[in-house]
Amino acid sequence: MGCLAVYEQLIQEQPATEQVKRKLEARMMEMHEQVTHDLETRELKTLLHCTE
Repeated sequence: MGCLAVYEQLIQEQPATEQVKRKLEARMMEMHEQVTHDLETRELKTLLHCTE
């Protein structure tokens, strides 16, 4: 969750408009979902490889 810490620090240092905050939050969620998806895919591949 390093990204989230950076994001929260940015918000505190520089009060952003609501629109900018929402855009950042949406971007953070996208990144988080992508990372989660990548990890799940890697785990599945590892499991499949182990069972062969």
